[in-house]
Amino acid sequence: MIAKNIAPGLHRRFAFQSRKWFDKDIFDKAKTQAKLKIMTTKQHTIIGSDSNPEMITIAQENAKQA
Repeated sequence: MIAKNIAPGLHRRFAFQSRKWFDKDIFDKAKTQAKLKIMTTKQHTIIGSDSNPEMITIAQENAKQA
């Protein structure tokens, strides 16, 4: 998400959205602006490491399942 400049929480709902004072139009505008800032054309290489070889194996399996 960091590499593609995706705002944290962009794809979730927040408790404050059910409050009486919540302004949906302002929130929707901010969300639209955040979506326009997402980088879609760059390719990124993600590299990870760990001192525990067992964790590397687990991470590789998780990546395959994702």
